[in-house]
Amino acid sequence: MADASWRLEIHRKAEKEIQRLPKEIIRRIVPAIMSLAVEPRPLGSGPVKGKNLSKIRVGNYRVIYRIDEQERLVTILRVGHRKDVYRSL
Repeated sequence: MADASWRLEIHRKAEKEIQRLPKEIIRRIVPAIMSLAVEPRPLGSGPVKGKNLSKIRVGNYRVIYRIDEQERLVTILRVGHRKDVYRSL
């Protein structure tokens, strides 16, 4: 894997959401989040409708994040099941 060229920041709320997930999901989501430091717009990522945010899919789970081009910063805002994660964005 190439060197991380983007800084990665995980909001406290997203951290807590990750900790509450089943262990097998955590094992899949953490590498997906870490890969955003290398490529913040991986194949299959996309915008969140009506928001200036992006998302990636990991099975039935979603990682919602913000990309700051100037700071080269990816901020993870929410992590959760697709039926719940878009609420209160």
